[in-house]
Amino acid sequence: MPEMIVKPARWLPGIRRSHRLARGLLGLWLFSDGHGGTVYDVANPHDIANHGTLTSMDPPTDWVTSPMGDVLDFDGGDDRVDVTSDITSGTITKFSLAALLKIDTIEIAAVAGKDNDVEFAMACHTNGVHRVYIDSGAQRWTSNNGFWVAGEWAHVVWVYNGTLADADKVRVYKDGVLVTPASATTAVASFPATAQSLCFGYDRGLVVDFGYSTLDGQYAQVAFWLGRSLAVDDAAELSADPWGLMRPRTKTYIFLPVGVTGVTRLVGGRGLFSLAGDGGGLAA
Repeated sequence: MPEMIVKPARWLPGIRRSHRLARGLLGLWLFSDGHGGTVYDVANPHDIANHGTLTSMDPPTDWVTSPMGDVLDFDGGDDRVDVTSDITSGTITKFSLAALLKIDTIEIAAVAGKDNDVEFAMACHTNGVHRVYIDSGAQRWTSNNGFWVAGEWAHVVWVYNGTLADADKVRVYKDGVLVTPASATTAVASFPATAQSLCFGYDRGLVVDFGYSTLDGQYAQVAFWLGRSLAVDDAAELSADPWGLMRPRTKTYIFLPVGVTGVTRLVGGRGLFSLAGDGGGLAA
């Protein structure tokens, strides 16, 4: 994948709510915690139910460093992260899921999901084929061989929009580029939400009912939008800078000439005052 900007440290507000991609964002898991049994949702830092719980994992050994910064390592056995809150509700017509991840073993395995029996799931298959299942597999999107490459970091965006034409209801972007599927089955206009956990590295329907393995690989970030289907420019922006939502607004500085005193400036609707013109700057 293209070279990316280094993952930032978590900051107290969590995300920049003025960012254009913040609309509809229900969760953003940075996987930068580095220790403990929780993956914190930085979009909702005070909502405990939205944080992910390491399940069947060993925090001292599963938190590792990588070229993407601190990440969580999944062993392909029974490791998973559960977000137990009912993050979806009612009837779903649109959602988007984005992840920065690496798959180490190419096999039939669950990548992420919210109960394939009813809602949605993403999976790896032999020969690096990728499949997306919507509404108990009523809709299935299948890539050509080589979508997944062992040991390769990839930024993937999954988009579902039941209001579009059948051919466009499911779209998948890899590293900011729209992927043309090898095949896509019957499209559904909507599907019901359930109280099942949103899982990373696992999906209950795929693993329990169909015998899929769990993920052998690593996660560096996941983001989830409900009621919003991301467009191609959104996917490209997320791929180029997955951390943009978490970066504080850049400040503007006004520099006043030496010797100028009692100067007032109006920047962005805010008054700025210089008590002494020493050539210093004031933040807007």
